[in-house]
Amino acid sequence: MIKLKEMILYAIFFIIGAIMSYGFTMKRNKRALKEIEKTIEEYGQGNVLYRINTAEGNGNYKSMANAFEHLHTMLKNWVFEFIRSSTVITASSKMVKEDAHNCMETINSLSHNVQSFAAGAQGVNSEILNFTALSQQLSVSITEVASISEKMNDKANATRKTVFNGSQAIEGAIKTIEEISHSLENSGDEIKRLNELMAEVQGIAGRINGIADQINLLSLNAAIEAARAGEHGKGFAVVAQEVRKLADESADAATEIGGIINGIIYQVGATLTHMELGIKQGRESEKIAVDARGHLQEITESIEDIVTSINGITQSIGENAKATEDMAENIEKIAAFSQETTATIYEIEDMMDAQKEFIEANVNSINELDNISRKLDVFGSGFDRMLGEYLIQLSEQFADDIVNNGIDQKKIKEFARKTGAVNFCVSDEDGLMHYASDDSVIGFRLPEDKNSQAYEFRKILGDKSLKISQRMQKRDVDSKYFKFVGVARKDQKGVVQAALALDDLEKFTLD
Repeated sequence: MIKLKEMILYAIFFIIGAIMSYGFTMKRNKRALKEIEKTIEEYGQGNVLYRINTAEGNGNYKSMANAFEHLHTMLKNWVFEFIRSSTVITASSKMVKEDAHNCMETINSLSHNVQSFAAGAQGVNSEILNFTALSQQLSVSITEVASISEKMNDKANATRKTVFNGSQAIEGAIKTIEEISHSLENSGDEIKRLNELMAEVQGIAGRINGIADQINLLSLNAAIEAARAGEHGKGFAVVAQEVRKLADESADAATEIGGIINGIIYQVGATLTHMELGIKQGRESEKIAVDARGHLQEITESIEDIVTSINGITQSIGENAKATEDMAENIEKIAAFSQETTATIYEIEDMMDAQKEFIEANVNSINELDNISRKLDVFGSGFDRMLGEYLIQLSEQFADDIVNNGIDQKKIKEFARKTGAVNFCVSDEDGLMHYASDDSVIGFRLPEDKNSQAYEFRKILGDKSLKISQRMQKRDVDSKYFKFVGVARKDQKGVVQAALALDDLEKFTLD
C-alpha cells in the first residue's frame, strides 16, 4: 500500500515537473493542458483508471499523453491485479480463519473426546482384566462341572441298567404270580370237586347207616322167628346174630366214616376259604405288579430322558469347556490389545495436545493475516468502487443505446465484445432475462429469495433510481469470483445487469 502511494506520488511529481517544464512551451495548447490537469486531478483523487484523451494537442503533448497512457496501462494492470489479489486474499483469509476456528473447535472437541475415550479405555481395560480372571475361573469351574457331569452320566447309565434289571425281575415276578394265581384257581376248582365228592361219600355213609339199621331190624325179626322156631331156628338165630353184629359194625364204620368225612369236609372248606383268599390276594398282587410294571416303565422312560439329557448336557459342557478355554485365550489377547490401545490413546492424546498448540499458534498467525487482509480489503474497496462505477457507467450507456437503437442478441453481444470481458444481460418487468451476451443466462429470473445473491437487483424493478454495485465475491452457482452491477432500463421496466469475472480482468478494456 505504501509502495502504491509512493508510486502515485512519484508519478504526480513527475507529471507536475513535466507540466512545469512544458508549461512555458505549450501555452497555445490550453485544451491539452486542461486535459492533463483533469488527468492529474483524477489521479490525485485516486481514480487511476481514468484514461487521458490522446486526441488533444500534438508534438510534445503527444509524448506526454503517451507517457500518461503508459502510466494508465501500468496502473490499470496493477489495480486489476491488486483487486484480484485483494479479493482472493480476503476471501481466502476469511475461509482460512473460519476453517482454523472450526479446526480449533474440532481439535478441542476431539481432544475432549480422546480424553474421555482414554478414561473409558482405561476403565474398559480394567474390566477386561477382571473379566480375564473371571473367564479363567469360569474355565476351571466348567472343567469341574464337566467332570461331575461325566460322573453323573455314568451313574445315570448305571441307574438305567439297574432299573432295567428291576423291570425284568418284576416282569418275572408278575409271570410267577400269574402262574401261582392260575395254579391256586385250578387247585380251588379241584378242592371244590373234592368237597362235592366228600359230600357224596357222606351221603353214601348215611345210606350205609340206614341199611345197617334195616339189617338190625331184619336180624331182630329173624332172631324172633328163630326163637319161635325153637331148635329148628337155632342155626338161623346164630346167623341172625352175626348179621346184626355185622350190621352194627357196618353202622359203626359208616358213623366213623361220616365223622372222618365231616372232618375232611371241614378241612376242605377251610382250605377252600384260604385258597379263595389266596386267589384274591394273588389277583390283587397281580394287579399291583401290573401297576408297578407301568410305573416302572414310566420310571424307565424318565430315566432314559434323564440319561439323554445328561448326555446332552455332558456334550454341551464339553463343548462349552473348549469354547471357554478359547474365550479365555481370546480375552487374554484382547486384554493385551486393550493395554496397547490404551497406551496408543495416551500417545494420541499427547499428539493432540501438541497439535492443539500448533493450531493455536496458527490461529494467532491467521488472526494477524486476517487483520492485514481487512486493511487490504479496506484499501482495495476504493478500487472495487471505481470498477463498479465504471461498470455502472457502461450499463447506463447500454441502457441509452437500447433507447436509441433497440436491442437484440447481436447488439448486446457486440456491445459486450467492445469491453473485452464484461457480460451484459437485460430483463423484462418480471426480472426474466430475455437478452444476454452469454446465451446460458437467457431464461434466468431474478429471484425473490431475500437470501440469494441476485435478489438485490430485483429491487431495481420497484425503484428505477437504484444503482447497485456488489463487491467482487464468489458466485453461488459455481464459486467463481464475479463483480455484478445493475441499473434500470430506460425504455421500459426492467434491469440492465453487467458482470465481470475476476479471471477476465486482464481482458477488460477501458475506452
